[in-house]
Amino acid sequence: MAARGDNSKPRPGGVVDMEPFRRAVSGCADVMIARGAVADPFLALRIRGVLDEVPSPEDWLSLQAHLAEYWRQIVGRVSSRHAPGRLKLLLSYLRRTWPQADALYGAVRPLRDVAAISALLGVGLYE
Repeated sequence: MAARGDNSKPRPGGVVDMEPFRRAVSGCADVMIARGAVADPFLALRIRGVLDEVPSPEDWLSLQAHLAEYWRQIVGRVSSRHAPGRLKLLLSYLRRTWPQADALYGAVRPLRDVAAISALLGVGLYE
């Protein structure tokens, strides 16, 4: 059994970027990227070689449109009391990959008002 701090073997669901993936492919037919895909929604494309292994500013720009749509859907489905927490949770994962997400998380974190968060994101809720 590996020591507690030993990162040489990926844990289930532990592929969060390309390095653990490289270690996992030695003999594995498939790997699980669940949390890794939340932290980097483009991880599967990186693994397939479709996108560069290192996240780029262009990837972040592409992701911003998805964040806006996610926010619209959350506001439409969840009480306004809980909607900010859903966005903050997603951003807490995304900030592992993008510094821009960390900055956005810092700006969103103190906010609790749907309208204020929508304004910060530049999202019109009734478009």
